[in-house]
Parts: sequence; structure tokens; C-alpha cells
Amino acid sequence: MVETGDDGPDRADRIAAGADAAKSAWQATLEEAEALAERRRDEDREAVVVGAGDAGLATTDDGDVRLEFVVPGDDAETAERLVADHSLDRFDVYRRTVDGDVFIVVEYFEPDGPALLVAGAYELRNAGNAFGAAADDPGFYTRLQTLDRTPVAEFAHADRSKFVPEDVLPVEE
Repeated sequence: MVETGDDGPDRADRIAAGADAAKSAWQATLEEAEALAERRRDEDREAVVVGAGDAGLATTDDGDVRLEFVVPGDDAETAERLVADHSLDRFDVYRRTVDGDVFIVVEYFEPDGPALLVAGAYELRNAGNAFGAAADDPGFYTRLQTLDRTPVAEFAHADRSKFVPEDVLPVEE
């Protein structure tokens, strides 16, 4: 067998192990979102879970940073209805980082009212890119959109540290 250096079988094993870890983390994220929704339903509250097909951090034209979730058609309609009918002005974030990916569940809710739980994952390296290109003191938003980028809902957040690991955020000088 020819030696291949870093591109050999060891690298392939690392990639396969990483894929298994990501798959497992994604499954755990979806299960946690469903468990949170079930708790809300036990409290006689409406709870909707949306699994984002894709997610990522981007810098807007205004220099703000936005976490964008791509949601499938039926889920987009359900989320849009829930946002239109309720204020959902509070939020909580549950996240973990696994092998360079951030797995996240964002719960938008009304106290004692309905909850919208959005599960997604984004690459941590994209967070550094987005914040590096952002304005000096960027606003932070989350946005649900369809695959063709049609907006479903957008939320402003004063505290972005819940969404992004602190070592990625710009350091205050």
C-alpha cells in the first residue's frame, strides 16, 4: 500500500466518525425540541416544532448578523400563522457544539401561550466569518425563510451570546 500522508485511511476514519457524531447530535437536537414541545403541551399550550433544512449565520447589507433558518413549505405556513396570531416576544436558546457545528433549538414563545421551537445546525466557522464582516456593534436577528428566501418571520435579539459560543463573538475593547 502506498503511504498517503494526511489524506490516507486515518483521515477517512476521522471524517466518518465526524459524520456519525453530527448525525447523532442532529437526532438529539430534534428529540430535545420534541421533548420541549411535549412539556409545553402538558401545560396546555400550543407547541410547534420546525426542523430547519439548513441554517447559517450571515451578515446583512446593514452590517447586522442574522441566523437564517430554511424551513420547509408546510412548516413555513404553520410558523407564519403562529407568528401572525401571537406576539412570541420571548425566546430561549438551547445549543451544543459538536466537531465544529452548533446544534441549536430556539424557542419563541408567549408566556402561558404558544411556543414555536426551531431546530437547526450551523457551521461554527461561519460565525467567525459573519461577525468579522459585520459592523462594529451589529444587531442580531433570527430569520425563518423558505428555500427561495421568502421571509416567514424575523426576530430581533438584544443578547446574541445565547446563539453563538462566546469565543466566536467579537471581544469588547
